[in-house]
Amino acid sequence: MSNDEEDDNSSIEETSEDDDEAEKSEKNHFEDLRSSEAYKTLCEDFEPEVVLASLIECGTQDIDDLTGWCLSDHLDDQVQDILKGQLLKMKIESSSATAEFFSKPSDEKSPTSKFRFQPSTNLARFSFDLKAEGHLSDKLKEIWNQFLAKVESLEITDYLSFQSLARCLEELNEKHGRNPERKFSNTFSSGSANLVVCCEEEMYELALSFYMLDYDKPLPCLDEILICQNDTPLEQIELICRRAFNDVSGKIYIVMHAERIKFDNGMQIEQLFKNTTVSVNHKYRLIFMASKEHNDNSYIVTSFDKNRIQVATLPRDGTTAKYLLHHLQSQPISADPDTARMRIVKSLQAGNGKSLVAQRLSQRIQNCERRVLQLHDSDVCYNKIISTWMRQIKRSKINVFHLDLTPAVRNGRADLIFSLSVLGGLADSSGQVWLCSEEVYYIIELTSIPDKATELDKVLFVFLLLHTLSLS
Repeated sequence: MSNDEEDDNSSIEETSEDDDEAEKSEKNHFEDLRSSEAYKTLCEDFEPEVVLASLIECGTQDIDDLTGWCLSDHLDDQVQDILKGQLLKMKIESSSATAEFFSKPSDEKSPTSKFRFQPSTNLARFSFDLKAEGHLSDKLKEIWNQFLAKVESLEITDYLSFQSLARCLEELNEKHGRNPERKFSNTFSSGSANLVVCCEEEMYELALSFYMLDYDKPLPCLDEILICQNDTPLEQIELICRRAFNDVSGKIYIVMHAERIKFDNGMQIEQLFKNTTVSVNHKYRLIFMASKEHNDNSYIVTSFDKNRIQVATLPRDGTTAKYLLHHLQSQPISADPDTARMRIVKSLQAGNGKSLVAQRLSQRIQNCERRVLQLHDSDVCYNKIISTWMRQIKRSKINVFHLDLTPAVRNGRADLIFSLSVLGGLADSSGQVWLCSEEVYYIIELTSIPDKATELDKVLFVFLLLHTLSLS
């Protein structure tokens, strides 16, 4: 073996021996700190890594000094993460070297500068002495009380309180809102939940008859009528009830298809009416309408059965159709030659050329953007319709939205047509709202289902200005 190899081996042995000694020294140093009474006492209130860092930084066994350090630096999450991940991996040869490392000035270029502990500034503005005599819990209470006093004295000008937001919304409602002051039939009771149970095919026309006492007053909107679906959340039902409780504009609020409200939601709504002592309007006008064909297992219908109202039979002289014609034609849509904002193309069976007719209808309109949306699910999905239309709408053009309701769609077609044509918009279960405007022209394509032709044809006849193109 050469002299060079012997020197290399000896240097390796010396290096390994130095590393072993450093590791032993490091272990002994930390074991001494962990065996101290101060470490054991502080570990009852702080994490062990933080206590260990306080002992290294302060270089003392004084409980008050160590507690003050832990309080000030333990609040800094970054320092705490550094302690957990890196402190135990550092090579510490002696306590003096450790103190020198933690006390040297911060240098941005130094790779170890990020491990330097900075006293928290969050507590600097509080005037109290951590070294004063007293129990730790008393000092923590003092910190909390001074923090609350500091927060309460701040002027939060960059934030909007709920009171300020409510005043803004109230002023907007007074400026742009509607105050119809509708007449309410003596058949109903003000200040209670009226229940009307009727045939499903008559529900839409019957609901409109409650507003016909004021012939010239505007049609109801989305905020006055809620058409419940199987997935309608409790928040929407509670919202329309609270609108009624606090209404001062004379509106009539209706919850249609109340039999679709889930059992748990029905219990919550019942409890809501038991706590209406906070209501602003003690003569609110609220009607729940349910279908007599499907209300056998409805909790809400059973709960309000004591308030059931018997309404007169609807006249068969076309009064409702004339009422709708009067209002819908008073705001003509310039896009349609016959001043209709919606067209329905329907047939009794598929393959009769409905899509071609819908395409030719859109060609009448100049500078338009036609979009087609097909629905294939058994239930109408309002979320899909609203989300798609919001993405597709073009503000600079007249939008033609062609909604193709395929024969697979069995439930919710009448609700969709009523909401678009009469209420002037759509609302889904997640809170999204679509409002109709003069820039949008609707074409609805559908195939009538024989077993539901009576209900659907009635809706089409009453609610669409008779602008329905039937293809046989």
